[in-house]
Amino acid sequence: MGYLRSLLGSLRQKPSRIAATSKDPLTYDLIVIGTPVWAWSVSSPVRAYLITNNAKLPEVAFFCTLGGAGGDRAFAQMQELVGKRPVGYLAITADKVASGAYNAEVAKFAEALQRGLAKQGESVAVSAA
Repeated sequence: MGYLRSLLGSLRQKPSRIAATSKDPLTYDLIVIGTPVWAWSVSSPVRAYLITNNAKLPEVAFFCTLGGAGGDRAFAQMQELVGKRPVGYLAITADKVASGAYNAEVAKFAEALQRGLAKQGESVAVSAA
C-alpha cells in the first residue's frame, strides 16, 4: 500500500507530510538535495521539503537515483520548486550502481559543486567517495 500511495502522490505531484527540519538551510552556502525518481517525478517527501524551504535555500545542487528514466523531468520539477538553477545535477541509474560505473560522474558532480562555491568566494573540499 505504501508503494501505491507514493506512486499516486508522485503522479499527482502532491507533497507528503514531513516533519520540520532541525537545520536551517540559511546557515549553509550550498544545499545538495537528492531524490529517488518516482513515476518520472521528484519524490513526494522531497517535493514537500522544497516547497517548505524554497525561500530559505541558498545555492542548490540536485542528484537522483532512478531505475532508468525520468531524471530530467525530476530535475526540472526540482528547479521549478526552488525557483533557481542548480550549480550541478547528477543522475545515477540502478545499472550504473550495480556495475560500479558511476565514479566518474560523481567526480564531475563534485567538481561542479566546488565551482559553484568558488563563485561565492568559498573554498571547500568535496569528497567524491
